[in-house]
Amino acid sequence: MKILNVFNFKRLWLAALIFLSISHAWAIPYYWVAPAGAQVWNDPQNWSLTSGGSGGAGVPGLSDDAIFDSNGVGDCLVDITGLEVESLTFETGFGGLIDLGSTTLSTQQIVNFQTPMENGIVRILGGKIQIQTSNLAIELNGITDDLN
Repeated sequence: MKILNVFNFKRLWLAALIFLSISHAWAIPYYWVAPAGAQVWNDPQNWSLTSGGSGGAGVPGLSDDAIFDSNGVGDCLVDITGLEVESLTFETGFGGLIDLGSTTLSTQQIVNFQTPMENGIVRILGGKIQIQTSNLAIELNGITDDLN
């Protein structure tokens, strides 16, 4: 009887590990759709589940992808501390400003700058972006630099 209980515990542990290892695959993409002017990160009306869609989808968090593209024209003022997202992407046409103030924006996977972007610039003020991965590479103009 004890052997069966140990066997079931091992199966449960294995199932939990598999679930945790693939859970990032279920990240929800949130698109910045804020209107012109200074807008805050923590307002659900500034986020949509589709590019150019209606706001009100909620606010991206730890397991989500935050995407900035040409359909969000407002500047993003980060108004919460300890902000964490799964990934952060700046797509073609985004010309807004990201103002982190004094906070740190942490990402679990990737910060992606797609080109050509408006004027080729993403402006980030204050704070810092922290990328929490053991495999970091930066690609600029098609040239990748492995920073490991």
